[in-house]
Amino acid sequence: MSATYGLDFERQIPATSLEVRQAIAAALRELGFQITVEQMTRVEAKRGGMLGMSLMMKKQMPVLAVLEISAGESGCTIVTHLTDNIKSLGKTWGMNRQYREIFDEVQGRVDLGLSRLDGAAAESFAEPRFWSRAGSIGVLEQTNVLTAKAVGSAVGAAGKVLDGSASTTPKVWKGVDSVTFTSSAGVAVLTLAETQARLGVAVMIVSHPGSMPPNLTRDVEALAAAVETKLAAAGGKAAQVEVPDARRPVFEFLDQQAEIRSGLPLRQLHICRSCRLEKITNPEYERITTRNEKIGDIVAGVGATIGKGGISPTFVLGQVFKLKKLDPAYVCSRCQGMEADERVVTFCPKCADLARDVVLRICPKCKFDYRTRAGKTPLWAELPVAPVAVEPVAGPLPSAPAAAELVVVALPPAPVPAPAEQVVVAPTAAAAPLPATPAAAPPRAWTSPAEVPLGRPPLGQRGKLCQTCHREHPTLWRVVISTPAGFEERFICGTTFACQMFSLVPAVAV
Repeated sequence: MSATYGLDFERQIPATSLEVRQAIAAALRELGFQITVEQMTRVEAKRGGMLGMSLMMKKQMPVLAVLEISAGESGCTIVTHLTDNIKSLGKTWGMNRQYREIFDEVQGRVDLGLSRLDGAAAESFAEPRFWSRAGSIGVLEQTNVLTAKAVGSAVGAAGKVLDGSASTTPKVWKGVDSVTFTSSAGVAVLTLAETQARLGVAVMIVSHPGSMPPNLTRDVEALAAAVETKLAAAGGKAAQVEVPDARRPVFEFLDQQAEIRSGLPLRQLHICRSCRLEKITNPEYERITTRNEKIGDIVAGVGATIGKGGISPTFVLGQVFKLKKLDPAYVCSRCQGMEADERVVTFCPKCADLARDVVLRICPKCKFDYRTRAGKTPLWAELPVAPVAVEPVAGPLPSAPAAAELVVVALPPAPVPAPAEQVVVAPTAAAAPLPATPAAAPPRAWTSPAEVPLGRPPLGQRGKLCQTCHREHPTLWRVVISTPAGFEERFICGTTFACQMFSLVPAVAV
């Protein structure tokens, strides 16, 4: 549903995108916003809800903030969109003044954070543009109507609150199911979740570079920003991202770090800004605990509030109010400070030492190499080759016996390769003795598929090479196909569509 009220403004600051993101995040958190998306080029945050709307609580009225950040040679451009986040009530009237005051407060705090980066640039900030799709009506005239509507939808709102899981996917990326990365090394097809994991690692690295060289940090930021731009322009369809050779090592580095972290425990380190006390939490445990508490709050009083007319609206609003998290998200156990610096950490799988660095390479305590946990699955795949299409032959072949009639073979996948020391190629009953013809010899064309003798498949270091995908397998399928020069044999693995062909004779495993 489209928003009813909004405030748009654009700012230009001669600062790095990292400094801008940090200033924006600090301003939003100070105003009580929950940041739901934090990427290189986009920050989304929300505050308040339908309970605050029904009770006309200014600090709890639903607001959505979307900030788009684009870095250039002279600094950063920040385009901000503030809108109401009212759901299920349709177009609301008589809230122009309230939302204009709320938006002005948010805009003022964001501008204050940006002005600390460059005071001279802040003096030239343009006036924001407030817009509304509703007319100006007195607040008192609308209070009863809005409250009644909020009570009517309170049960549905409570059910939504129970989930407790905020989406970390920007709305402009919704509908993108896959992202195809192409480079000179091949093609890598990732899901949106896998792509977000690699972008998340990029944000972590740029936010806490540690010992990372500045030039590599800039390359990571540039690549992540380019990918985010492609995702935003995909329009809800599959995205295509070209990875040039200069950025391919950076992409492979992000893929390696994401693969390493996928198999390690995820923890969050909170460092109190006042006394620097450290606290480690498990986000998944907190989510489950919070959800169970919300379920308990609703179930506890249901029996005492059901009457002839159903569930009491007063009870519904009271229970939804309990579901709102009124306590601060973080409280220091030493000094009771409510602000902390947060970062993602994990533990060494060998010695269980706390790994603070964003980039996981070598454990400083036990010298465990994290990189041994990655690279088991190849990132790049070769470009698929279109299968050979064979036109059906009209009538029997002149010199071919009945066994050489056109046979369409659905090739089953070849067995999965075993480790090098276990690969044993055993002769089969269907496989005739292999001739001494070298594998590198060019194929000979025959006038009949039945005349093509069984040849020798090309060999690799550990197995046999498929002539389509050029990967090694312990077993291949020998087929006979038609070419402009005549009939030839091919050795293929049959594991993908591109590696399957129409065979004019029964396929044989070799």
